[in-house]
Amino acid sequence: MQREGDEDIPEYSFKAVFREGDRIDLQAQITRSTITTNMRMTQGFHQMSHALCEVQRATRANKLIAILGTNNEYALFDLHGKGSKVISAGTSAYVAKCVPVEATRADYAECTEEVPVKIGNKTFFADAVNWIIRELPTVIPCSEVMPMRWFINDRWLCSTPTTQLCAAPSRLNVSSFELTNNNDYAIQLGRGLFTHAQLQQHRRFMANLESRRAAIAHVTLAAIFHADDSGALGIPISKEALKKLKHDIASSYFPMIAWLGWSYSYIYGAIAIVVALSVVAGALSRAFILYRERGCGWWIFGAVSAAVFSIIRFQFQIVRTTRDLVVNNLDTTVNTTAYQEIRTENAAFRKDIERLALQVDTLTHTQETSHKLYPSPVLPPQDFHKPSD
Repeated sequence: MQREGDEDIPEYSFKAVFREGDRIDLQAQITRSTITTNMRMTQGFHQMSHALCEVQRATRANKLIAILGTNNEYALFDLHGKGSKVISAGTSAYVAKCVPVEATRADYAECTEEVPVKIGNKTFFADAVNWIIRELPTVIPCSEVMPMRWFINDRWLCSTPTTQLCAAPSRLNVSSFELTNNNDYAIQLGRGLFTHAQLQQHRRFMANLESRRAAIAHVTLAAIFHADDSGALGIPISKEALKKLKHDIASSYFPMIAWLGWSYSYIYGAIAIVVALSVVAGALSRAFILYRERGCGWWIFGAVSAAVFSIIRFQFQIVRTTRDLVVNNLDTTVNTTAYQEIRTENAAFRKDIERLALQVDTLTHTQETSHKLYPSPVLPPQDFHKPSD
């Protein structure tokens, strides 16, 4: 813009003149820039591909280490799905695939990590992840705070050990970097949300989880400590535990040990020696009387033989009597205890089942469907988990 009184801007004509050499140099610079950019992009793609290859290689190596190192049967679960199990043998790993069978969920008197199921009239236990059937469960203490949760037929079930419907757990948002969830509804209530019995039950549950490593290390150390020179492992019990075990077992069958301690064994041994000496003294007296009355003869040998036989028979009588006493008491104690525990647990469990059936009869009975489980090797279907929205 010009102000009033300013002179006009002179007009000049500009004409660009390029020499042929300058034009060629500009084209070379543009070509060089394009080629170097493409080379940098190609190198970047190669580096990214190499990094992805290294990540994939490390992932597969970690899977193999998990299989061979810790015998993790779920290491290849993302590749084979449910109905498959990885078994390590030396430096090799076998993938066992199983055929599906029809089973229905069963009730069990204790809390287990596996899902109790019934096939025919027999109860089995299915792994809650890969649904492989097992004959023996992993029994753990029950916890109302952290119950066992299973996803069956698009429903979440909790076991404490009574089975009932429960809310679905929180899910991680894999599309976000925020992997934590702080919506704890009970954080302001502290421990007042649960009763004292439930908290005690939860403490046993946590102690069971946190003590497995220590228990395995303790048993291993004891087995190595008692190993012999041939390399065979010894009994997995420490000296203190073995001593206490012997004292408890002996006290339960021989009350005098609980009163007098191990000195009772010395008293018992002294009595046995006195009895043996009395038998020997009686035999010698008999032999002496026979010698005075009838002189030397085969009857002297008979008296001595009778004494020796009485001493030997006395030892066998002690062993047999002790064995019968221990075995009879053991059978009676085990049978009585098992019957009482089963009867008590079944009574309480039956009441809980009846109460649960009245509350959720349509959910636990009319809508109960069978589940596919896998007991033997064949390729199973690959679908595993389809959470409802």
